[in-house]
Amino acid sequence: MSTDYRLETPITKEELMSAVADIGVTEDVNADSDDERFCITDGTSYIWCYMNEDGKVEGFTRLGQNYQAREFIYHAADKLGINVYCEEDDEYWDDDGVEGHTV
Repeated sequence: MSTDYRLETPITKEELMSAVADIGVTEDVNADSDDERFCITDGTSYIWCYMNEDGKVEGFTRLGQNYQAREFIYHAADKLGINVYCEEDDEYWDDDGVEGHTV
């Protein structure tokens, strides 16, 4: 089972990577990465990051039992002073009930 997350305020990839560098998280460059998505990892856990049409990171997907990876997002959001919402949160969804980002 996967879980999606959305930032209240999109950030640049550079802002994200700078915010998680102190906890040992780096980009996992692989064949599935492209201009719209990339993967970050601490070497054990990983999470997919999704870019919006403006080239900013706005969403994430944690796959399977990879629970520790959500801490990457919460750490970055806390450090940058922005909110992050899980798909289980009301704030994740737009007013019309449509998902806040495209995965």
